[in-house]
Amino acid sequence: MVSKIDEDLQTEKLKTQTAIRCAKAAILLSSLKNATKALTTDVPQLQNESKIEKLMIDLVKEKQKLKKLRHSIGILILFYFLVLFIYPIFLKFL
Repeated sequence: MVSKIDEDLQTEKLKTQTAIRCAKAAILLSSLKNATKALTTDVPQLQNESKIEKLMIDLVKEKQKLKKLRHSIGILILFYFLVLFIYPIFLKFL
């Protein structure tokens, strides 16, 4: 009778240990699944970040082009006004 109780206790102990191992394995598999999901969702996010960086660089380049264009237009307008005002004075001396 004592040996049967010992066997039952041993069997129960093994079942408990097996259940604990299964639970730990399930937790590890779940965390692994979540980790792979996180890695796969980071890839499009990184692609979006690189697209944003590229667009920001393009925006800065366009702003620099516009600044140069405004500067050139300002110089041309100044030149035209100078010619417009100096030309009549120059004609008086001829």
